[in-house]
Amino acid sequence: MNTKSIIIGFEPGFSPSNFGNTIMLANSFHINLKQAVPIKERISILKQFIREDSSYGIHPIQGSSALKSDVFKHLQFSKRELWDLAYGAMPVAEKAIYDAYTLNLSIKTPMAQIISDLNALDGIAYVEENEAYQICDAHEGNTMVSEYYPYKMINWTYDSNQVIQGEGQQIIVMDTGINYKHGALQQVLWNDEYKENTYGYNFVDRNTDVYDHPEQGNGGHGTHVAGIIGTQPETTYRNVEISGIAPKASIISYKIFPKLTKSIAFDGLTTAAYTKASVINNSWNAQVKGKDQAKNGCISRALQLLYTKNIIPVFSAGNNRDNVAHYYPSGSKKVITVGAVCENYKKANISNYGDDVDIYAPGKRILSTETGLALNFDRFNYRSGTSMSAAFVTGAIALLKEKRKELNVYQIREILQRSGKKVFDENLGREICILDIKQALKLQTN
Repeated sequence: MNTKSIIIGFEPGFSPSNFGNTIMLANSFHINLKQAVPIKERISILKQFIREDSSYGIHPIQGSSALKSDVFKHLQFSKRELWDLAYGAMPVAEKAIYDAYTLNLSIKTPMAQIISDLNALDGIAYVEENEAYQICDAHEGNTMVSEYYPYKMINWTYDSNQVIQGEGQQIIVMDTGINYKHGALQQVLWNDEYKENTYGYNFVDRNTDVYDHPEQGNGGHGTHVAGIIGTQPETTYRNVEISGIAPKASIISYKIFPKLTKSIAFDGLTTAAYTKASVINNSWNAQVKGKDQAKNGCISRALQLLYTKNIIPVFSAGNNRDNVAHYYPSGSKKVITVGAVCENYKKANISNYGDDVDIYAPGKRILSTETGLALNFDRFNYRSGTSMSAAFVTGAIALLKEKRKELNVYQIREILQRSGKKVFDENLGREICILDIKQALKLQTN
């Protein structure tokens, strides 16, 4: 019998212990209820990334380490009392992430019926399938180009004298990991000051090994994305010179592939909310199966939490040749959604499109860093897809946030669209907006 995995969001204050007594919807089935955001498991992760500006002085997911806080150092709390106190002080958006659980069921009942029956129970805010997410990738290979077009298209040129280079900005890349041994990425990688050679966190295997293994599915994708954002300036490969858009930023790797599910994505996004990151780069989504699914689910709550923390999630539109409104989180207004264009300033054939695409950027034959094996770590490669486009925009947002850290997702969207190049696309029968970094930086200073 196959095990079905679902995510359940409880109403605030509803105890999951009550849930087991009311869930007997069939004669018998195995229940394994597990909190989607396991507190103990996340303590070690969050010690690396914890924000210093906690709004209420004590952070619940710090666990026992929170007892060191000046606010509570004279008191003696049990872990349970500490948690209850912290939970009670949380804003609504934050409570929602701790009311999410995964439920594994060994039952023949169809998934739709299970979700319908569980939604009818008291204390349930939402129920959804813990489905797998797909990476947005289209591998191009080592294609030679006569002229490298992306920088001219987005109106950006690296200048060592330029003031804005992403300094002080932490960028999380939620992807396949990163080739942290690549020479062109060394200067941009975040590294845990307390634990040597720790460049992020692996949410699949629950450890700190974030190496982008080439033999794993879509291996090299995260390294390629990271290179577009932060490659060592004036790096040359086969007579083509490339530079990261934000070479003085700090990139943190969240390894979520090759086994990304909704609960892993939720864990990554909500963990990111407690870091000092200003931008999160994402190259994954899923097709929306019901009009209320995305609006009411756990990812929506994670995006709301990021919004309250003023962290900007950037999502690739996807490579399905479809309207992005059919996909999530790409179709959300709480994210910046990026489509791909080719050298001719027209939408790339593979790119998703529609009103929910906020901005377009180069996504065809993009040169960047690649993962590798021993004796050949410093590889480069061409790839295509909206993932590459999203990385250009992520870098641009880091530049904007360096100048004005208070900018939120709605203000960022307005700046990108007002400053972008407007080009009529005959195939779409409409105007599209292409990233213009120079104009965006000029606009946000006015």
